Amino acid sequence: MVFFNPIILCNNFRSHLRRYAHVANENLCIHSVTMPQDFEKITSLFTGTFLVPAVELYQRLRGCKAYIFDWDGVFNDGFKDEKGSSAFSEIDAMGTNLMRFSHFLQEGTAPHIAVISGEGNRASFSLAEREHFHSVYFSIRHKEEALKHFCAEHGLKESEVAFVFDD
Repeated sequence: MVFFNPIILCNNFRSHLRRYAHVANENLCIHSVTMPQDFEKITSLFTGTFLVPAVELYQRLRGCKAYIFDWDGVFNDGFKDEKGSSAFSEIDAMGTNLMRFSHFLQEGTAPHIAVISGEGNRASFSLAEREHFHSVYFSIRHKEEALKHFCAEHGLKESEVAFVFDD
């Protein structure tokens, strides 16, 4: 598996997207990232520290066929309302669409997408349904179990999945 930690990679997912928009404005669009040097230029815009060097991360992502996202702390700032729910931003939704489109341009196929959450968050179901994600796993305490199920359902190896989480 390719593991990223948004808390370590950058301040939050939204700052990724805003900085990416700036890079796209400089005509370095995500689908043109075909060289590790281009990837290094993009990763240099993120705050925080990467767990693996940019070149290694680039190589791992080239074999990726699916993306699984934790909900709280990835699609939002981790704050919950009195019912335990947390919203998402349209910036996050657009970010997943840009990522999926980029993947399609690079690989010729659309990636599988899922959300795994320890809560039963209504907003996660809403986003997943609207954006046609493949799966939403909720009330999951051990995310590895959901990962194994997701891989079995879609004929994937764990090494073909990028897992974006904050815990």
